[in-house]
Amino acid sequence: WRWNDTTPFIGGDVLLGNDRKPGYASECTGGMAVEDMTGEDYLVTSAHCFPLGAGVYGDANPVGDLGSLGNYGNLIGTVHDLNASMWDDAIVDTGLANGQGTNSDEADSPDNRWIPVDSYAYSYFGQSVCQDGARSYYTGHGVPCGIEVVNDDVEWSETWDDGSVVTVRGVGGDADTWSSTEGDSGGLVFAVEGTNTRQARGIVEAGDANVVTYWTEAPDILNSFSTYGLHLNPHQ
Repeated sequence: WRWNDTTPFIGGDVLLGNDRKPGYASECTGGMAVEDMTGEDYLVTSAHCFPLGAGVYGDANPVGDLGSLGNYGNLIGTVHDLNASMWDDAIVDTGLANGQGTNSDEADSPDNRWIPVDSYAYSYFGQSVCQDGARSYYTGHGVPCGIEVVNDDVEWSETWDDGSVVTVRGVGGDADTWSSTEGDSGGLVFAVEGTNTRQARGIVEAGDANVVTYWTEAPDILNSFSTYGLHLNPHQ
């Protein structure tokens, strides 16, 4: 659950791997858990986190110790494909299928609680969402909620660690006290549909001053990998 997790991996899991800048490591968060038309299990995260072909791992430090990004833990999978321009999304192939590699859940508070994510939708002005970023969670901010959509169709520019500059399209939301932080990238953005279900809205991409968060949207992410026929896989 979240930290150096084991299969099946879920939204909110800590992800470590080689950064896009050679010689550096990157920390991000697992987002949407999906499978393709053959049942192969993938975990969606941000494309700016890791390069194509990179191995993605859990964190082998003591739980909650974010001090070293080089202590790679359990293998989650390999970055199999990505869409840099517009959607900044990537799929990590677990090498397993039919819910054995990933399961469409989000890691909610308190510790060890997980809730099925069984639908997805666009976000619209005035709606409120939460996000499952790992660094927010392990720096004492739990699962940030109350992020209000203030712009439901916005483009922004990102400069990646390897120097690439890309334009990304998605949604912008604000929170009163805490929304997201660096290391939450890739984390699942979701709406609370009830006490026992969640609706995927996308993945965290960028932010500002810890109160503004930008995310790419779940339908666009799935459509960007249309040849795979990706869909959520809440098997359990």
